[in-house]
Amino acid sequence: RGLVVSEAAQGRFLDCSVTHAVEWLVGRTPTIADQQWVEELAVDFAGSNFSYRDLVRSLVTSETYRRVQ
Repeated sequence: RGLVVSEAAQGRFLDCSVTHAVEWLVGRTPTIADQQWVEELAVDFAGSNFSYRDLVRSLVTSETYRRVQ
């Protein structure tokens, strides 16, 4: 059997995964100022076929992450 994922459920998974990765690695909840960065990470995450490894790599190699750290 295949797993059918609705558009809404996929969107929630995407938002939740990226937000939690940012919280984990940055040590705080993303702010309004981080919104564009989080959206860019989400696009990259979806484009990598939801590879969490690629999400973490994109996050820690981003300029925004380096500024936050």
